[in-house]
Amino acid sequence: ILVDGPPGTIGRGGFYKNLNLFNNNIPIILDDVEREEELKLLRLVEQKLGRKAIIHQGDDEDKHFAVLMPEA
Repeated sequence: ILVDGPPGTIGRGGFYKNLNLFNNNIPIILDDVEREEELKLLRLVEQKLGRKAIIHQGDDEDKHFAVLMPEA
């Protein structure tokens, strides 16, 4: 699952609200977690799924994305 698009302040919260509709036992990638709202969303998803994300730095040092891997 790739979560990307408009800034979290206007459009990504729906993903969390509907998380139960998705197959969660696959990799989940959240883009732009250097932004405050996206990082908050990531923390909510981590808590709900009981998994910890790994945050990666993109090619541009100011850009970050996070990956939640499925349970083994």
